[in-house]
Amino acid sequence: MAARWRSLGRGAVWPDDDQWRELATRDSVDELHPPRRIDPAGGVAELAVELPMPAISCLALRVA
Repeated sequence: MAARWRSLGRGAVWPDDDQWRELATRDSVDELHPPRRIDPAGGVAELAVELPMPAISCLALRVA
């Protein structure tokens, strides 16, 4: 979203109302993989995730 703000901001310190609306339309999280089940071995679950930099990821863990 920071890159989008730079393209919209035109040097402004803070977005105006129209720019906030535009940024909100781009505010999303892409799904890397569909939800999947991981069976822990010996009570331990391992998951490797590769992310481009800069990046952030949200992992939701649920005990079934």
